[in-house]
Amino acid sequence: MQNVSGNFLEQLALPEVNMTLYKFETNQFGLSEESIHLLRSGFNYRTIEFSSLKSILLSKGRQVNNWLIFLIFGLTLCSFGLFTTIKVIYEYFFANNFHHFYVEQFVIGVLPLFAGVFSIYHSLKIGPVLLISTQNRTIRLPIEELKKKSQIDDLIYFLSTNRFTKQTFKIKENITKTQNSILGDLDKKSLRL
Repeated sequence: MQNVSGNFLEQLALPEVNMTLYKFETNQFGLSEESIHLLRSGFNYRTIEFSSLKSILLSKGRQVNNWLIFLIFGLTLCSFGLFTTIKVIYEYFFANNFHHFYVEQFVIGVLPLFAGVFSIYHSLKIGPVLLISTQNRTIRLPIEELKKKSQIDDLIYFLSTNRFTKQTFKIKENITKTQNSILGDLDKKSLRL
């Protein structure tokens, strides 16, 4: 038998790969110098080159796709939870039909109520989004995560000065208070809709 000396893992060491090649990154997308990378669990599943884009619009909008379905789902859960909770309270306190009050009867009404309120809140939430228009479709990318990191001004500057995006980038609404001062000497009229 051959004696293995040294650390076996050091002998098999692979070069380090930098997974964050993006100037801006959220859990849904990453921006590099030449393209937008759509991400799932941190891995790129689709790349859209800036040269293939019709327009990039920065505006305020819904943070979730299919918000209307999410809202209807929340309203349904809320109405079921409210009905069930009111029925249990009425039966116990006013109709005297229960001799024993089981917590499960109350929980069956309260849990859908909380889930419904959560769904309604998230379906109505409005924040900054990037609307990416390609030849075939429009993609909505929420950038609330970049707002929390205070990177929206840097994103506006990047998109308005990048050689691939400066012709297609437009701003629909004021997203940040310092947006006008960040753009500085750039032609603000060409960026506004």
